[in-house]
Amino acid sequence: MKTLEFPWRAVAGCLAAALLAGCAGPFDSAQGDTVPSAERDTVPPVGGPSALPQGLSGPQPLAKALNLYVANAAASTVTVYKPATTSPLLTISAGVNKPYGLAFDTSKNLYVANNGNNTVTVYKSGSSSVLRTISTNVNSPIAVAFNTSNDELYVANDPSSPPGSVTVYSAGGAYVTTITTGIDVPVALAINDSGDVYVANKDGNTVTVYSPSTNGLLYTVSAGVDDPDALAIDSQGSLYVANLASDSGGNGSVTVYDSGSALSQTITSGIDFPVALAFGSHGYLSVANQLNSTVTQYAPGSTKLAKTITSGIDDPMSIAFGSHGYLNVGNVAGGGGFGSITEYAPGSGKVALTITNGIDAPYKLAFGP
Repeated sequence: MKTLEFPWRAVAGCLAAALLAGCAGPFDSAQGDTVPSAERDTVPPVGGPSALPQGLSGPQPLAKALNLYVANAAASTVTVYKPATTSPLLTISAGVNKPYGLAFDTSKNLYVANNGNNTVTVYKSGSSSVLRTISTNVNSPIAVAFNTSNDELYVANDPSSPPGSVTVYSAGGAYVTTITTGIDVPVALAINDSGDVYVANKDGNTVTVYSPSTNGLLYTVSAGVDDPDALAIDSQGSLYVANLASDSGGNGSVTVYDSGSALSQTITSGIDFPVALAFGSHGYLSVANQLNSTVTQYAPGSTKLAKTITSGIDDPMSIAFGSHGYLNVGNVAGGGGFGSITEYAPGSGKVALTITNGIDAPYKLAFGP
């Protein structure tokens, strides 16, 4: 097993192993509930965010099922899988170095944030060759998102020396500006339907929100924010923040903001070091809890735990919804190399498909062409 040091999550895998009495054994390869490949290639997804891994809001049905993209941080690759398959359709390695973020633009180009070599590399759909490399002012990028309202790329930079920055680039890769106001170790990005840009600031215990027209600070969310790690926006425009609360020794929480910076709800039931958020069928929220190796689910507008998924989950780091509303979970298996992707049918906690071929510390998932 290789040892992989995640930038600010390095302790998580070891802590999880200690609390859970070690890593799990061989991955569960149960094959129940699988929708036939032909059917899943033609039925549009019914839930989850769009192809962007950290941005667009709510369920967005698509005309055709999309491929799964996996950022493998230990192997320094991005592997691509057609729906209902377990072998890579494509493996991207050129220019990739510790990939921590994935995004797509309106031309279906793939953007990869490479934490290991301070770049964002761009690839045409279906290609493993580098189209262009963005490096100006990129410094240990940890998240990336494309804003369709202004056709600009946003990169969260989390260098070893705080506070970091968010850098902005045109669709063609030209440097536009650097955002530093309100930034304090940025670790996650989200973009709403109006193009407002949300930044989770780990050390600042805030989420700062910026205008797409000026990239200026609009307002700051701080109530209930404690070591934020992930962001999501639902179909109603409400902001969800995954708070690790690691400094206080708590299990963390998911806080909800229906309008502006006012705290509306706090979810704690079932939460244990929440590292990823995604919306699925009918607006249900799914939360990847790294320390207790679960994915917990909640009905829209509710703080009550609706379902807990444990089968096949092993140190989950990333989640995303894809074909036919299926939930995909990236399991890093203790923070070392290898791991798996486990997939679940809507409403099911049973593993429908397990992918291990080409997987090596799946840090981020996304769906694209």
